[in-house]
Amino acid sequence: MKKMGFAKLNVWVRDLKCELAKKAGVTVVDCHGRVIETASWGDLPRELQVPPGCYIVRAHACYFGHGGSLKNYQSDRSMVIVRCGEEACVNLVIPEFVNCAKDIVQPLIAQAIELRMHPQKIKELVGTLGEIARIPVEEFIKKIDLRTNDLRYAEEEDVKNHVIELKKLKELIR
Repeated sequence: MKKMGFAKLNVWVRDLKCELAKKAGVTVVDCHGRVIETASWGDLPRELQVPPGCYIVRAHACYFGHGGSLKNYQSDRSMVIVRCGEEACVNLVIPEFVNCAKDIVQPLIAQAIELRMHPQKIKELVGTLGEIARIPVEEFIKKIDLRTNDLRYAEEEDVKNHVIELKKLKELIR
């Protein structure tokens, strides 16, 4: 039975090859982090009814790679805005851990520097993350180079400072 005034979210979960996950749990939170709706572990797609509003949706599903090893558990997040009576299709992606590691290394190092961690400790942290994710440090350096190149013409002072920090990060983990 449809609740009047509510919206419907149809949630799908996929891997990076766009293949559908068979089962997942789903959490819908508002923009203040309050849980609005959850769907426990079950078959996909999930259909959830929510009040009209702006939400962040995330799923947890066991994503296994070749040989049966667990590749990741949490999906990326998606924001969705729905009005009364609307339906929205939400597709969530579960990236492999290696993708997460590549994406997290720069903010992780920046936070470590902000906390004034010893440079050798930061270098070891990056080395350990790379070892766990099976990523050579050179791959992290390539990612930093890409970001530095993307921002090379930026005129905003905070972005220029970020580029300087990226160059320092590169030297630090080398």
